[in-house]
Amino acid sequence: MTRRTTHPVHIGQLTIGGTAPVAVQSMTTCSTMDTTGCIEQAIRIIEAGGQLVRLTTQGTREAENLRNIKAGLAQRGYAHIPLCADVHFNPNVADVAATIVEKVRINPGNYRRVPGRAKPSRRAVLPLSRHLPPPPHSHTHRRQPRLPLRPHHVALWRHPGRHRRKLHGIPAHLRA
Repeated sequence: MTRRTTHPVHIGQLTIGGTAPVAVQSMTTCSTMDTTGCIEQAIRIIEAGGQLVRLTTQGTREAENLRNIKAGLAQRGYAHIPLCADVHFNPNVADVAATIVEKVRINPGNYRRVPGRAKPSRRAVLPLSRHLPPPPHSHTHRRQPRLPLRPHHVALWRHPGRHRRKLHGIPAHLRA
């Protein structure tokens, strides 16, 4: 069995995709408002070999509490493990979570502007891009790897010679 060719994505110190080995990840089962419970479950995931911990993030209160969970893990010596916020219902929560954790996993259906449209509106997803870190500047003429943003068809690249982000495949009038 062969792996499908993908672009590498850097999430904190962890690289997934490309030629990187398969990363082990798991999700907590307790409420994200239960800070102590989430920290304990995250530590159990990490000690079992997990390299990425996912936390469900239903609302803004849960997204804000990710800051406490992240701080609690850092106090216990697990600051190097990236956290992923799973946002399924409210796209505004993704904006809050993106300022706290290394990865935000979104449901593209929440970004639809036109009912019945198969793909999310690119204009709706663009505000989330302002929280993305710039990719490494190692290659000047090659396309940079994708950043930790879903859906895959909205890809951002930053060119070393320029001081702004270039949005690939998005018309000029929609660029932020």
